Amino acid sequence: MIRTDELFVNNLKIYQDADNFCFGTDSLLLAQFSFKKKTTAMCDLCTGTGVLPLLASAHTKSEKTYGVEISPQTAELAKKSVSLNNLEDRVEIINGDIRYIKEFLPNAMFDLVTANPPYMPQNSGFLSDIKRRTARAETDCTPSDICTAARYLLKNKGRLCVVYRADRLTELFESMKKNGIEPKRLLTVQSKPENDPYVILCEGIVGGSPGLKIEKPLVINNGENRWSYLNAAK
Repeated sequence: MIRTDELFVNNLKIYQDADNFCFGTDSLLLAQFSFKKKTTAMCDLCTGTGVLPLLASAHTKSEKTYGVEISPQTAELAKKSVSLNNLEDRVEIINGDIRYIKEFLPNAMFDLVTANPPYMPQNSGFLSDIKRRTARAETDCTPSDICTAARYLLKNKGRLCVVYRADRLTELFESMKKNGIEPKRLLTVQSKPENDPYVILCEGIVGGSPGLKIEKPLVINNGENRWSYLNAAK
């Protein structure tokens, strides 16, 4: 069932398929973590229904934001959301596989690449629906795929910002460094002060010098409004 949800900024709205896979708090955390007003060209990999490109139109100066999504049905829904908000001149959704990014986007064009990739290894368990399986499991996208695509897309000193599972941080770091992207900033997210982090947000810079800043952990209380995490977006 297709529904229309509010994005609570600039009267933005988004179409989502309640029977498929809807964006969650992770996407909002990534927006807060990555968005800067000075961003002029952005690409969101594994964009899903396009929530990051839509929010970027309100929170950055990006003249053109691209979202890349492998699922034809999900990409089409994202395109409809772009049209719904009259953002065709600022947001473009591409139905494509990031492993073949060179076929549809130019090299070294962007100063920011974001990614909320599938978290689960392909053999981690049963997912009953193919759409949900693609969204949640690495059937078509790995940390290496993300970092290879980002390295191609980013300018020198461009930023890659990723939200990922905390227990797979070393895989992400390894893939970033293999592609010349130096991890520079790390934020851990936990549900309660006494709990271990379950999600991390990491920023890497192309050609950056060594040195990682570890920020104060973000504690998300279950009763809080998830939209509050966009308040600090710059």
